[in-house]
Amino acid sequence: AAGLKANTSYSYYIRSGKTQSTRGAFRTAGGKGDSFTFLQFGDTQIKNADVPEDIIDRARRDHPEARVMLHAGDVVNHPWVAKEWTELHKALSGSIQRQNWIVSMGNHEQCVLLKKCRSGSGRGFRSYFHGAANGFKDQRRTWYYVDHGPARIIVLDSFGKDLAKQRDFLAKALESNTRQWSIVLMHSGPFASRDDRKNTTMRKYFLPTLDRYDVDLVLSGHDHSYARGQRSGTTYLTSVSGPKYYDSSSKDWQAGGAVREASAYRTSTYQTVHVTPESLTITATVGHRGKGALPEARVGQVLDTVTLQR
Repeated sequence: AAGLKANTSYSYYIRSGKTQSTRGAFRTAGGKGDSFTFLQFGDTQIKNADVPEDIIDRARRDHPEARVMLHAGDVVNHPWVAKEWTELHKALSGSIQRQNWIVSMGNHEQCVLLKKCRSGSGRGFRSYFHGAANGFKDQRRTWYYVDHGPARIIVLDSFGKDLAKQRDFLAKALESNTRQWSIVLMHSGPFASRDDRKNTTMRKYFLPTLDRYDVDLVLSGHDHSYARGQRSGTTYLTSVSGPKYYDSSSKDWQAGGAVREASAYRTSTYQTVHVTPESLTITATVGHRGKGALPEARVGQVLDTVTLQR
């Protein structure tokens, strides 16, 4: 909607013919000096109405102050199966009426790296999630940026066929950023956390730009494990928020010149990110534990935390 004021509460109804929804409410983004908190989730992907829903509900219950939700992609497993989208929206119900969901497109939503998959070029995902139009030539609505408080949040489509164009868009979005912080959300980050993966394509297209513009935080999923580290002053964090897990390795982090500083095995988390003009605090909380999960942290316990200072 156009003409809304910053940092202001609004209520709304959705009408279709003679049918009207119950009243919804939301608060618009604040200006550069307005601190805020957002929640971030990794892959949910399977059984969204089970473990992912529990994790999202816990995160919202424990952090009612959170204004925005970020998801790193692979929201469903089989994009042509309607039941999976129904389960996803069950998991998002309650939050999607009040909080803005900013979602990066994963490989599953567009049938990349998958066999016997149908997606209509990600039609299901694009029906439910699309981003801002930022005026970039030939921009697709699966990569965009939004400004919220002291941060610019830039969303990329890791498995799109236009990575060179996205690289140019990323550079322009970072160069023009007047907010204190720059945060990038992408499904597959520059450093893989699986032993059998090499994220050289992500490094080729995006890492030089991330380095050049001193990006503060890069959030990703894809590897179904938790890992946090840094390279050239940028913090990289990969997470999973569903019950599907892969083994964790620092091999590709080292190959890409990054240092992995924290990791977990078979552990689902959600991230709370508190953003002020002076600091950015990231806290990973355990949402679910698979069989043999390490380290031995309870559900609801803080797994990892780090604060970046401006």
